[in-house]
Amino acid sequence: DQEGETHFLVMQYMEGDDLSAIVKNSGPLTVDRAVDCVLQAARGLEFAHQNGVIHRDVKPHNLLLSKDGVVKVLDLGLARVDDPMNTSRETTLTSTGAVLGTIDYMSPEQAEDTKTADERSDIYSLGCTLFYLLTARVAYPGDTMMKRLIAHREAVLPSLATALAARSRELGGSTAVKLDARLATLETVFRKMIAKRPADRHPSMTAVIADLQRCLTAPVAKAAPVLAASEDSKLNDFLARISDPSFATSDGGAYSTTSSGIAFDDAQTIQFRGDAADTDPTTLTNVSEAVKHRKRMQAWWRDPIHIGILIVAALMLSAVWWLATSPSGPTVPSNNENKKRETKPSKRKPISAGDRSIDSSLHA
Repeated sequence: DQEGETHFLVMQYMEGDDLSAIVKNSGPLTVDRAVDCVLQAARGLEFAHQNGVIHRDVKPHNLLLSKDGVVKVLDLGLARVDDPMNTSRETTLTSTGAVLGTIDYMSPEQAEDTKTADERSDIYSLGCTLFYLLTARVAYPGDTMMKRLIAHREAVLPSLATALAARSRELGGSTAVKLDARLATLETVFRKMIAKRPADRHPSMTAVIADLQRCLTAPVAKAAPVLAASEDSKLNDFLARISDPSFATSDGGAYSTTSSGIAFDDAQTIQFRGDAADTDPTTLTNVSEAVKHRKRMQAWWRDPIHIGILIVAALMLSAVWWLATSPSGPTVPSNNENKKRETKPSKRKPISAGDRSIDSSLHA
C-alpha cells in the first residue's frame, strides 16, 4: 500500500508455526492431520492458480499452521504471475536463468527450466510435502544437490506404505502397516501427484482436492478387538489341557492358544501381523474342536450353582480347620504329669539306736 510517498507492505499476523518446524519438533503427523493440512494448502493454491499465480516454492516451511488449525500459504516471492495483458504472458519476480525453488520439493520440469513451471509443478511440490509430513523425511534423499535433482527426474517413485513402516520401526513401533481403504487411496493420489511427467499428474488443484477429500471419507478397516487375559481364561486353558490328552488341531499340528487366552467362536477371526511392512493380515476362520471344548469348560466355571457348591465346600473346610485348631477344647494331661503323680516319695521310718548298732556290726 502507499501513504503519500511512503510505500509499505501489510501482512497478517499469524500465531503458530510452519509445518516443517512442527514435524521436526513433534515428529510425523497422523494421516488425518497430514491430509487435512495438505487439503487446506491445496485450496489456497487453487485460488492462486485461478488468479494466474504459480507459487513455484511449495514446501512445509512455507505452510503455516495457526493455533486454531488453519493452514496459510506463505512466501510467494518466487511466484510467477501470468498477466493476460502481457504478450509474454509472464512476469518473473526473480532473476532469469537461475534454478528457483527448493531442491527437495521441486518438480523435474521446474529444475530443467523454471519458466515451464505451471500449476502441475505446484501439485508435484505439494505431493512431496505430503510425503514429508507423514514420514519426517524427503521423498528423494541424497548426499549432493545434483543427486537429489537426478532422483526427482529418474528414481522410482517412493511408496508411502514402505516409508511409513520404516519410520515406525525407527520410532520403536510396529512394522506392520495396515493397508486399509483410506491408505490405499492416499497412496494412489500421492503417486499421481508426484508423477515424473506433468501430463501424468492431476490437471489442476481442483482435481487434487477432490481426491484428497476421498482419502478422508474412505472407510477404515477395523482391527479385531484385543482382549486382556483374565484369571478365568487362564484356568480354562489349564483345565482343557489336563482333561483332553488329544489337545491338537484337526490337521495334526499342535494347537497354541492366543496371547490373550480367549476362546473364539467358529466365525470369529484371528488376526496376525507379520514383520514385513507389506504383510497383509491373515485370517483364520476354521477353529479346531479343542477351542469348542475350552468354551464348554468355560461354561461350567461360570455356572452360579457350581460356584455356590464351591463356596459351601470352602466354608465347611474352614469350620473343620477352626475346630481342630481352637485353644478352648478339652485339655489332655501329658505323660510327664502322669508320671509325677504316680511316683510320689514314700514316708521312711526313723532309725532307732538298736538299728544303728545292728547296722554298724554288719559293716564291721
